[in-house]
Parts: sequence; structure tokens; C-alpha cells
Amino acid sequence: MAGVNKKTSSIETAARLFSLQGYKATTTLQITREAGITEPAVFYHFKNKNKLFSEIIKYASASYINRIDAADRHALWLMHQQIVALDALAGVEAAAVAFCKSALTTE
Repeated sequence: MAGVNKKTSSIETAARLFSLQGYKATTTLQITREAGITEPAVFYHFKNKNKLFSEIIKYASASYINRIDAADRHALWLMHQQIVALDALAGVEAAAVAFCKSALTTE
């Protein structure tokens, strides 16, 4: 298992166990067994259980921010589409007004 995969596996497993059992009840040995890695591998990436927990918070925060950013991008795209539609409608309205004016003008 590559280093990045061990780190990610540690984070994901610890997050799951912390949420199920609580921080205090979860041991690093339990995390490593569930993740299928060794304790030295966890301690290579994280100095201690507190650092692992901090990394989980960072990971979750980044994921949340990415989802917000994606939602914001989608909202901006929808606003842009509305502006385009309104602009097109304004063009149609202007053409209709011009047509009506020309139809009403007697020469």
C-alpha cells in the first residue's frame, strides 16, 4: 500500500471509528487493525492520535468547502443563465416594440 493510501486509509478509518465509538474509546491499534496497516505507518504520518484527529478536521473542512464552492459555481452559472435569458427577452421585447411602432406609423 502506498504512503498516500496509508495516510488516507488512516484518516478515513479513524473518522469512522471516532464517529461510532468516540475519540477516547478509539485506540490507534484499533484504527490500524481496521485500516489494515501497522501502527508505525500511522505514526509515520501523524505524531499522535491528536494529530490524526486534527487531520480529520482539516480533511472534512476541505471537503465541505469544496462542496460549497461547487454549489456556488452552480449558483453563479444559474444566475448567468438567467441574465442571458433576460437579455434575450429584452432583445425580443425591443424588437416587438420596434415592430409595433413601425406598424402603427402611417406614412
